Amino acid sequence: GYTQDQLIGIGNQFRNNSQIDWNAMYIANQNSAFSGRSVYVLYQDRTDDNQLSANSILNSSLSENISLTAGANFRKLRSHNHQNLLDLLGGQYFLDIDPFYSGDASQSDLNNPNRQIGENETYGYNYLLHALTFDGFTQFKFTYDKADFYLAQSFSRTEYQREGLYRNGIYADNSFGKGQKVIFENFGFKGGLTYKLNGRNYLDFNGLYQTKAPSLRNSFSNARMNNTITPDLQSESITSADASYILRAPKFKARLTGFYSKIQNATEISFFYGEGIGGGDDGGDEDTFVSEIVTGIDKQNMGAELGLEYQITSTIKATVAASYGQYIYSDNANLKT
Repeated sequence: GYTQDQLIGIGNQFRNNSQIDWNAMYIANQNSAFSGRSVYVLYQDRTDDNQLSANSILNSSLSENISLTAGANFRKLRSHNHQNLLDLLGGQYFLDIDPFYSGDASQSDLNNPNRQIGENETYGYNYLLHALTFDGFTQFKFTYDKADFYLAQSFSRTEYQREGLYRNGIYADNSFGKGQKVIFENFGFKGGLTYKLNGRNYLDFNGLYQTKAPSLRNSFSNARMNNTITPDLQSESITSADASYILRAPKFKARLTGFYSKIQNATEISFFYGEGIGGGDDGGDEDTFVSEIVTGIDKQNMGAELGLEYQITSTIKATVAASYGQYIYSDNANLKT
């Protein structure tokens, strides 16, 4: 380890030779070609969410051996996403344009071109995401001397929409105002059985099939700039099963589980900056920002888990856990950029 003096020395060295040269940024802003205009600024990507939710649950005993649980849930989300300027780093204003483009394409908001931005103001991108979700379920549980089992069903309806607050210069006709709604209706079935070999030994089985709406973020291919819905967007389908042997003795407990799950038609979106990959009009390579969309993703997870617990004394307990699994992409996906 380091002594206290060594740690202080390391801290001072890092502050004096940090990865970011803040003084150089202040100097560059003071010597800007346009008086008062910052070349460098400090900003944050910000998300402000407001959500309204309501839910109701019903529990009922239908008979001595059968019980019913039912529920419904409603959620309404308004997500405000924007770029917020924190510090002008010595300058007086920052020009809200994209320096990688020229003309109208450089404008973040054609409704207010060449806007001069101050601290704590929004710029760059500014949009709302709306999500409206309703889901409900029923579950019947059956309890008997040698076995317990349950059957459950679910249904959900999900509605997404983007609302642009800026008219982006690159997507002038597809960025401002409310875009098209995308709607998903999904269902699921689940069941399980616990078989009691005796008072200490149990066998447990569970199975699930359901469809699931893609996430709000993955439903729009480039939400910062336009209202375009992700191409080939589909609900995910999930199939899973697990089986367990359970031992419950007064001082010793054990559980051995094997599991399998498959997810189909998943969607993932990522963004990155690529050097030398954009084709210019002259045939040369250019630097560009890339939106990468992968649809039709299939994933497969399978493995086993073991848990052991032994009560050594009334206050001391020993536990052991082990897991082995294989988590893979099980099919070719569709890539768009």
